[in-house]
Amino acid sequence: MKIQLDYEIFHWLLTIKVLKQSLPHQIRKSGKYELDTQTSVQFQNGKKFFEIGLNLSFIAEKSLNIEKFALKDGNTQTIRHYNWNILTNLYQEIGITIDKDIKNLIVSGDLEIINEFLKDIYAIAYNSLEKLSESFPIVRKNDFL
Repeated sequence: MKIQLDYEIFHWLLTIKVLKQSLPHQIRKSGKYELDTQTSVQFQNGKKFFEIGLNLSFIAEKSLNIEKFALKDGNTQTIRHYNWNILTNLYQEIGITIDKDIKNLIVSGDLEIINEFLKDIYAIAYNSLEKLSESFPIVRKNDFL
């Protein structure tokens, strides 16, 4: 099964370079962008969420020691569970709490929840950039969103 993303989320991920313009995808009748299998697996096993976390590390207002957040390759349920436990810690340091139910749904293979979780992360990033741009007018949220 392949992940389907909302238009806004797909373009945000392109902007922060988690996805590439050349990425194979299809636009479904629903208007959602369906990713290829390989990229869908990278979201499910947490690799793409790790990239997003690195992009959002500015929210933490401190530098992160990314070496302690090493993820495993593969897409078995055991590897997904391990990776999502690591991601829970990474996002916690950034200031984003990953709901246990969402984590469990992703680990168990629910691909639809990934788009919903990405929308939550996008909203948090957008709000954080709003606050940052109010404090530092030189920061433009369009550079990150």
